[in-house]
Amino acid sequence: MNHKTEINLKLLIAIYAYLGIPTIIFLLGWCRCYIGIPVCVITIISIFLAVKEYKADISTSSVFDSTDKKKWLAIGVILFCWLILSGVGGYVWQNDDHWWRNTIFQLLVEKQWPVISGEQGMVYYIGFWMVPALVGKIFGIHAGFSAQFLWAFLGIALFYTLLCAWRKKVSIWPLILFIGFSGLDVIGTLLNSSDVISFFGVEHLERWAQHYQYSSMTTQLFWVFNQAINAWLVSLLVFLYEKPRNILFTWSLLLITSPLPFVGLLPYIIYFLFKRSDWDNVTGFGDYLKRAFTNFCSAQNILGAVSIGLIVGIYFLGNSAGHVIPIFSGFSTSGVFATIFSSIILVLVVTLWMSYCFCKRKSKIIPGKKLGILLCIFIIPVALFLLSKNMDWNTYAYKLVFLGLFYLIEAGMYLILLHDTVADKGLFFLTCIWLFIIPRIIVGTSQDFCMRASIPALILIFVWCVDALSNKKASKVTWILIIVLLLGSITPLHEIKRTLVYSKDAYILEFVQDTDVMTSINFSGSIDTLFWKHIAK
Repeated sequence: MNHKTEINLKLLIAIYAYLGIPTIIFLLGWCRCYIGIPVCVITIISIFLAVKEYKADISTSSVFDSTDKKKWLAIGVILFCWLILSGVGGYVWQNDDHWWRNTIFQLLVEKQWPVISGEQGMVYYIGFWMVPALVGKIFGIHAGFSAQFLWAFLGIALFYTLLCAWRKKVSIWPLILFIGFSGLDVIGTLLNSSDVISFFGVEHLERWAQHYQYSSMTTQLFWVFNQAINAWLVSLLVFLYEKPRNILFTWSLLLITSPLPFVGLLPYIIYFLFKRSDWDNVTGFGDYLKRAFTNFCSAQNILGAVSIGLIVGIYFLGNSAGHVIPIFSGFSTSGVFATIFSSIILVLVVTLWMSYCFCKRKSKIIPGKKLGILLCIFIIPVALFLLSKNMDWNTYAYKLVFLGLFYLIEAGMYLILLHDTVADKGLFFLTCIWLFIIPRIIVGTSQDFCMRASIPALILIFVWCVDALSNKKASKVTWILIIVLLLGSITPLHEIKRTLVYSKDAYILEFVQDTDVMTSINFSGSIDTLFWKHIAK
């Protein structure tokens, strides 16, 4: 996968507008004028500066070539059908996660912003709904649900158009691959369950690993569309195009819609800040700082990212679930904190190593395959030793084996097959390590961090798969990769079939009680916090 900076201007503007508008509406609708308006102005100026940063790399060609009209029509039809089946907009039967999201959306449409009930305020990643809710306030709740569908369609269309622009080719097969992209949940289910399953049934296969889960792209859309779509778009922009002088600002635009994928992008943000910067002929520490300022200390990265990050970050700090770290059977609180601490140390070490390598003009961040393997062999036992403190060894040994099995089935098979095709080994090994660490970090009351923080890394693996399959010289490894992808596609087929089966009968748009949302620690928090006291209207 090569980093290509050439991009179509209209596409770039459309992407930044799509990413920036939810944050702007939140700032104007939820924050006091003397805070929201200045930060809104900073955001708009930052978008302008971010687009301007591409001035020398704007493509004169259009991704909407007139010769590709039939392909774009087919792509549009496929996206439309996929999105309809997801339940977004309420046109078909919906998975039960939608019931909560329907009520959240209803509250955003019918209640005054910011949404408060008694001593509780709505504290949730509401960014996706800002535009549809505004439409709903003006034209009614039904128009709002339709606007949800259209807003989702636009986001996915921008994502796929960006992928086509990077490939410099309009093709339908990468879209089919994206819809079917998943880990080998069917194998995990068969190994971990005594129940008989159907290869084309309606079961939700991804629950086989209990406390661990990497969700397929179709599962993400069918269950957590409000987080997934923006995460896909930002991740793809960061991986394929984004410049160091824009990258922190672009990253900050993801926060209001997708806080967990936002965290999942952190190691990559650090990596690309150094990878894509100019470190040639650095003579000393003073020159290093000066070069760093030139490379990524832009107005949009400093003023834009920091102002957005502060406001939205303070808002999320009021969420009650963010302070909860559950203790699953066999895992102590000290073990959880040890994992988080070791993850932070790992990111810092990788950052320092990258900085040193780039300043010394070394071509490789991790010099060779053997050292990367040795690094994994060293890090994993150390993390496991910290986690196993004061635990029963037999119980933890089982969990270790299970985690290894999960990692192999959900990501490891792809990584093994893709190793030789990925040119950027530093990025490759960072992904290998990060996907092993993510399942051990627990925030909130369930495995949400594992499911959602993994989205950027899974997008990267998908891009690597597209890149590998685009090579016309097919090898044995390519055919094995195709077989693995076909086995993985059984998971999204189950998701799609479940919608088709349950939509045959009469159904209604399901909601939960307003009080269930406003008293749930996942969706609310006390108004006795900094945001509600000093920032909210």
